[in-house]
Amino acid sequence: MDGPISAYEKVDDRIADTANENIKIESNKRGNSETSAENVHKHPTRWTNYITVEPTVIGMMFVMAYSNIFAKEYINQAIASKYNLDLNRSTEQSCSSIKENTSDPYYELEQKVSSETASWSLYLTVSSCIPALVSTILLGSWGDKVGRKIPILISSFGIIIFIGCYLLVVIFSLPLHFLFVGHVLNGILGNYGNLIGCAFSHLSDITTPEQRTLRIAMLEAGIGIGSFLASISSGFWDLSKGYQNPYWCMLGLTIFNFLYAVVFLPSNNELKPKRIFRHLFSKEPFVHMYQVMRPRQNRRHIALLLYATCFGLMISAMVGANSLLIIYAIDVPFCFNSLLLGILSGLGQINFFVSLLLLAIFSSFSSQPKLLTLSFISSSISAIVIAFSKTTWMLFFAQLFHFLSNIPAPIIRSQSSRLVSRDEVGSVFAVLACSMAIGETVGSFVFQGIYAATTDTEFPGASFIVAAVFMLIAIPLYWTGYRLSGLKKPSTSRQYDILTDEDCGVHG
Repeated sequence: MDGPISAYEKVDDRIADTANENIKIESNKRGNSETSAENVHKHPTRWTNYITVEPTVIGMMFVMAYSNIFAKEYINQAIASKYNLDLNRSTEQSCSSIKENTSDPYYELEQKVSSETASWSLYLTVSSCIPALVSTILLGSWGDKVGRKIPILISSFGIIIFIGCYLLVVIFSLPLHFLFVGHVLNGILGNYGNLIGCAFSHLSDITTPEQRTLRIAMLEAGIGIGSFLASISSGFWDLSKGYQNPYWCMLGLTIFNFLYAVVFLPSNNELKPKRIFRHLFSKEPFVHMYQVMRPRQNRRHIALLLYATCFGLMISAMVGANSLLIIYAIDVPFCFNSLLLGILSGLGQINFFVSLLLLAIFSSFSSQPKLLTLSFISSSISAIVIAFSKTTWMLFFAQLFHFLSNIPAPIIRSQSSRLVSRDEVGSVFAVLACSMAIGETVGSFVFQGIYAATTDTEFPGASFIVAAVFMLIAIPLYWTGYRLSGLKKPSTSRQYDILTDEDCGVHG
């Protein structure tokens, strides 16, 4: 008995020593995220046990979904006006007559406008995603030191600037080049990717590993609520009076969401004002990121890298395909008006609710990989159906296979957070946010580039086939990371592994 007892005593001593060292370090830095989690639990009101960051995220995603729809329509109209092209189609017959005569100059001009719209969408997306690659790392890691509230407020303010810039362009009919100002500044301040990443980090701070997947799925469903309401309501705006009213609505909502976060979002920052930005403008975030991703004997770094790559491929395919779907539906042969676009986009957002329902029903950890695989397969089928669609009903039919598409995101986020200690959660979500930014950038280049090159060919849906391939490639990447992570072992359902740095692949 002496051998096993002494071994357990050594492990207990190492745990105690590690915990004591962490307490000393955290006391000196006065901003540790574990302390922040205690503060969140220490002073919550009754309703803030269940609702914290959700209203801000839901409101901001409502705004971003609105902007995604109206921005493309506005850019499409602005480019069409440059060519004196009238895009107002009052009847289905007018669209049918266009597709029957592809040699008509009107048809050729329509294809040119559609191609230029896709190119502008590409340039604007890249202009915000490239600076976000750096800012998400800085702000995400910074949140481990100063809490999640300040990074969330910074990204929320960036969205206010972003919407304000669009409003100025719409009101004063400024050249489209002025839109780059809003996109670049929004990217520098973290874009919505950092806001979402910090929101999920906040949930990780206040939940146990067993609760985390469902709480993250609930927040994902909240994102779906915002996107769904935006998509459905967007078709009822009278755009004959211009785009000012929708953008005034968006600006008001972003300001309200910002003020909500200021007043109600729990703050766990204990640093003095002069020290708050010291960690942000230094090499520490990148060092911290390296510490999280550096090679370890338990191969945790490989699992995290594969998870991040899988997540990036998924985002690339989903964002690339969804952003093209609006342009694709506006174009011949579908010729969707604002109402049909809103209904189509709204159906695409139902996946958030279906994903939450399935994750709640199949809450067993062993069910998550199977659900994720099924989701990738169904999303691939949806993209293939869209690619070969020739009629309106086929586009709507494709959305039936899209209902499972949001399952992978909460699973990957939750499983990634279970591989690290509490003070590394922010950095892991920063890695995923960075992967999201890379995925959006790659998706914009690949899918919109392919669409711009194939829009006037016999197969304009080629980009959706590529999206399906991306989804299928993500499946083996996830399963490899899942096996390397060791999460399928029962012991890993407990809290973070304190001895990961030293032990040979011991989890739990």
